[in-house]
Amino acid sequence: MKYDVVIVGAGASGAALAARLSEDVGVRVLVLEEGPDYPTLEATPRDVKHFYGKLSTLQGEYVWRCSAYVNEEQGLSDAVMRGRCVGGSSAINGAVLFRGLPGDFDGWTSLGNSEWSFEKVLPYFKRMECDEDFGGEFHGRDGPMPVRRAGFEEMLPVASAFYQACLAKGFAERADLNSPEAVEGVGPHCVADRNGLRVNTSMAYLWPARQRKNLTIIGNRKAQRVVLKGSRAVGVEVVSGREVSVVEAGEVILSAGAIGSPFILMHSGIGPKEVLESKGIRVRHDLPGVGRHLMNHVSAPVAFKNGPGLRRDVLISQVILRWTSSGSAVKGDMSLAVDARYDIDGAPHTRLGVGLQSPKSEGYIELVSSDPEAAPVLHYRALSEGEDMRRMREGVRMAVDMRRRAEFQGLFAGLTAPGPRDLESEGALEEWIRLNVKASQHYCGTCRMGTGDEAVVDQWCRVRGMEGLRVVDASIMPGITRPAIYGTCVMIGERAADLVKGTMR
Repeated sequence: MKYDVVIVGAGASGAALAARLSEDVGVRVLVLEEGPDYPTLEATPRDVKHFYGKLSTLQGEYVWRCSAYVNEEQGLSDAVMRGRCVGGSSAINGAVLFRGLPGDFDGWTSLGNSEWSFEKVLPYFKRMECDEDFGGEFHGRDGPMPVRRAGFEEMLPVASAFYQACLAKGFAERADLNSPEAVEGVGPHCVADRNGLRVNTSMAYLWPARQRKNLTIIGNRKAQRVVLKGSRAVGVEVVSGREVSVVEAGEVILSAGAIGSPFILMHSGIGPKEVLESKGIRVRHDLPGVGRHLMNHVSAPVAFKNGPGLRRDVLISQVILRWTSSGSAVKGDMSLAVDARYDIDGAPHTRLGVGLQSPKSEGYIELVSSDPEAAPVLHYRALSEGEDMRRMREGVRMAVDMRRRAEFQGLFAGLTAPGPRDLESEGALEEWIRLNVKASQHYCGTCRMGTGDEAVVDQWCRVRGMEGLRVVDASIMPGITRPAIYGTCVMIGERAADLVKGTMR
């Protein structure tokens, strides 16, 4: 059977895209997902339904892993974990559903993407939301994705203390961090949660759409390559166990994420010529930007030993501060949040995570061979730009100074990391940051959208120089949004659905 649209990947963008495209009963849509499909709540694993702590503790079939180098100088490695099921990484993330800020989309439009201005994406942010706290001009109340914020009565003591400390330092109170004005200030996280259930995009978008006869969802199918006829995509090569088959398509849309989509493109012969040739892959279309411009948020964990006023609860992040580093041209370029509880040398600690929200450093995805079963290696090149390191030093010192706030008395018993020697000089602190920097799971930019030489797709998500082939996911983001990217990824699926409907051939 030939489908009108084959979507590869059912994550934050892919699930929203599939649901919206299949609203047209005349369009036959197939969704292919490498991992399992959980079509009901009863079939959904406990750790997919609920978020209890560190992502690194997840071990199920719904998790995909590869390796990364945070920075090349120290050879510091990192474990990359992505969702491998229908729902994608929205099934294993922290459920924080922030929007991109208006200024983020100004950056997108400046690169030739006028269809992605804030004015044009706002209706799609609203369409996806069922905001339990706010309505009006900037919020939706009838969308598939629930959005709620922790009330003061829910906040753990350290989260409440952090909130009050930020207000006492003069930062603005932001009850709604999804407001366009909330570029700076402190407020509660916006989360996709309903009565303790993490609502991923499979639950929100695909469960209600499953009865549609024109929508087919197939799990445990790995899409290895796009099948090409000349410069046109005509299908997808799919593997199930030892069986290889081809699914025919009028259009192929890759929604496999910022790692998966460029990986599939390169194994299809679409990517930088020199990279493909070095791995013995036949070059079908030389597209230099594929796999380049990898962006991510990074953070440094400042660790405090717990005092007698803190229980040994698993701490879920509830509050975050957005602030601007000195001399920055970008407002709200930094964040600070009570991160999580960890044991260090057997003693319970709480971390304040210092986040760089508008990094200038970019990395790339490395193919290790021509075998599509061989996972790629990521190179973040974190803090390779001097401005990024300067801002991180400032942020760490700000977090360290928080321990002196009266609001934390009895909660923190002392600073463990960085240590006294790490704080003696800027050089020493820089070395500590390089050895302790952590990457978020906010990968984007590897098939960037725009008009420049390194652009991979145009603003209608069409792969440049190809026909019948698009990319719709975080990889097309030409710049990383300052808040966490999950909400923007869902919006990309919503927005792209209308762009695809208007330009299908």
